[in-house]
Amino acid sequence: MLTLSGGPAWAGQKAEKIKIEAGSKKAAVIIRAPQLKPAPGKQTAYRIELQQYHPEEQRVGGPGITLKAKPKLFYGDDYLVADIEPGIYAFREVSVQDFWAVCFHESSRTFEVKPGQIVFLGNFNAARHVWDVQIKANDSLRTISVNNQLVHFFDNIEPPAISAITEEQMNKAVNFANENMPRSTVEPTAANYSEARFGTGSDIFGMTRSCGGWHQGKAKPKKGKD
Repeated sequence: MLTLSGGPAWAGQKAEKIKIEAGSKKAAVIIRAPQLKPAPGKQTAYRIELQQYHPEEQRVGGPGITLKAKPKLFYGDDYLVADIEPGIYAFREVSVQDFWAVCFHESSRTFEVKPGQIVFLGNFNAARHVWDVQIKANDSLRTISVNNQLVHFFDNIEPPAISAITEEQMNKAVNFANENMPRSTVEPTAANYSEARFGTGSDIFGMTRSCGGWHQGKAKPKKGKD
């Protein structure tokens, strides 16, 4: 059991409130992820953090969203949805109980969202990452959050567990949007993924390593490569 208290702020919209049309300046994403049971005293089982990605600089920064696995935010067959600013995004991290997270800096996935689009991200096996967080927290004895600070794990992290999007999955996502997003008039499209890495940073004082954050550099070369 992890020991914790509190949690970061989150802002988002429900599917029925999102309005994306061909001329919209904003966009939206849909993802299918499992409804896991939150820990006692918590409202979410996990959070999926997406943030804009800057390929030439190999860094994350700027607008981002949190897909929060809260029971009342799921729709139909395990769908989560959120509006989003257009741009190129990376899977930054998955956090558990608000204060433990795996950072995808070594092997992330990126995708582009254009204005007026609804992009289906596919099926995300969040349970794999939740289990990984639990194992790493217990093995490292880092099971207590100090001063409500996020505990990140950076080493030997699997890439985001997102599956290739099949025609059947895409059709189901389109049906989901038609049934649950009445204010949106564009049909969802499938995410086009690329592999990516990004540099880690620190807190504003340069004391604690973070997944992104301040003082970022480019991703470090992989071992065995020049």
